[in-house]
Amino acid sequence: MNDTLFDLGTGLDEPRARISDPATSHMAADKSAETKAAVRAALLTLLRQEQTLTGSEANELYRLRRERNGWPEVHFDSPRKRLGDLAREGGAVVILNPNHPRGTETEYTLLEASA
Repeated sequence: MNDTLFDLGTGLDEPRARISDPATSHMAADKSAETKAAVRAALLTLLRQEQTLTGSEANELYRLRRERNGWPEVHFDSPRKRLGDLAREGGAVVILNPNHPRGTETEYTLLEASA
């Protein structure tokens, strides 16, 4: 058995899959952990270029610019998720419309651009 599938002490970030999850979930979680930093850096680049992005815009622009920029291939919705992670963690990315109505996409920008 591959120890990395179930090793929660790798120091990569946090537990990514439950022990009870199938092996395919563990493999996907391990890949996500490997690409997470690169996707985040790509999103910061996209935000510098575009000023504001919604989650769907982040997904689409990442897909369109991935190959020429050498960004890792990820699940189509990963950029949106990583953008949300960056905003929740505070620091570089902020939400422009925090009280938006349900069904309206969240809009993100760089902290430095919102000041």
